[in-house]
Amino acid sequence: MLVYDYDNDTGGVLQPDVAWAAVHTSHCVCGGSRAIGDHTEHTDITDWKEWTETTYLPKEAGSYYLTQNVEISEAWEPADGTVLCLNGHSITNDTRAYALRVYKAKSDSQAPKVTIKDSAGGGKIINGSEKAGYRGLAISGDGTVVTLTSGVTVTGDYAADVQNGGKLVIEDAAVQGVTVGVAVWGHEADETGISTLEIK
Repeated sequence: MLVYDYDNDTGGVLQPDVAWAAVHTSHCVCGGSRAIGDHTEHTDITDWKEWTETTYLPKEAGSYYLTQNVEISEAWEPADGTVLCLNGHSITNDTRAYALRVYKAKSDSQAPKVTIKDSAGGGKIINGSEKAGYRGLAISGDGTVVTLTSGVTVTGDYAADVQNGGKLVIEDAAVQGVTVGVAVWGHEADETGISTLEIK
């Protein structure tokens, strides 16, 4: 896929983003050479892995891109260091479980950091087709970070919950809830840390 930008000043078409044109062979998590917030330096990921399954998602850390829509029946709990490109596709969970859950258990020494992006446009994480009480994304645990970038959309009745010291970073992405977009909670009595939402 070639991605072109229209230049409003000259009325011409800019050069295609070379990294995007490489189609997951080697490009930065932002999709190419775009500056988003304080993301102005780019590091290419060269080991993108094709994900072809349609009923479950990877549990091992790595950089993946979807080749088709995925329908899951329980929350996806990706490993620390996972990068997933929706590649224009959707992840749907039509149960009350979260579609995406990233958390640090009390016994874990490492807080997971996960990035979800979309280089093709139209990629979504959907829970329950936005039915009442259904949630798209849960982030929990001190130091746990989920970054949504490059056009990703997360939907649900409650689109995203951030609690117990977790952090949600939104860079050129959308979180759309019917009742609540992003709910940022405090922490349980035996937890520490401040839950945060950062929009770039």
